[in-house]
Amino acid sequence: MAEVSGFARARPIRVAFLVPDDEHAHTVLDAVFANCHARWGGRYSLVVPCQAGRPRESYLSWLQLFDADIVYSYVDMDQTTLALFNERFGPSYLIRHATYDNEKRDQRYFRPELPITCLTSLAVAPQYGKAHPASAPQPMLVVVLLLGEPENRFISDNFGSIRSSFGFWPVPEQLGDVIRPLYVASEHTRSSWQMGRMPVGHFVVDVSALLGTMAQRRNSYGVSQLAADSASDSRRATSTIAL
Repeated sequence: MAEVSGFARARPIRVAFLVPDDEHAHTVLDAVFANCHARWGGRYSLVVPCQAGRPRESYLSWLQLFDADIVYSYVDMDQTTLALFNERFGPSYLIRHATYDNEKRDQRYFRPELPITCLTSLAVAPQYGKAHPASAPQPMLVVVLLLGEPENRFISDNFGSIRSSFGFWPVPEQLGDVIRPLYVASEHTRSSWQMGRMPVGHFVVDVSALLGTMAQRRNSYGVSQLAADSASDSRRATSTIAL
């Protein structure tokens, strides 16, 4: 009898988001991208535009090749479409976004609630600390908007937002040995601070100062980078069987 052995490796969860092509599409995408920034390997999520409750035909073959673990839908699907997904794509989870009674259709309203807890992008930060030599600047800096600072589209799109991605603020203290906030805060926001003691971290006043600091301090990152950099091989097969 040949000996049977199995080999497995961790990979990011693959999520396909079904997004309606309507007046709320941009806000839904903001919420989806923020969720991707929060997850290790979020760069491999798939966004599928839908019309009349169905994915566009041009995306069906892509959706099949993607082989999503979770299909997260912002559209209502009829029984025929549900059968298509279960039979052709076979996701482990097929989730309809849960809505609540709130007249304001903002990013928080569309924030995805995945059925399983994924490894977060912040959780991969310790390996960055181990990768740097002992003489390198420690801990690493992560871009954060100070509480009270208005959302900035350039920062959110390029670096991510702790508040938008994780729904909490500030960076957890237990990560203080590997992560320190690189706060973006105008002089007005800092001078009008009324939240008790000013949090510990490095401060810059605007986007120009942020880019200058990141150019000088190469150990500066955004959560979008943490979500992507450690997942370069995530599209490979997750397990193999040898006989």
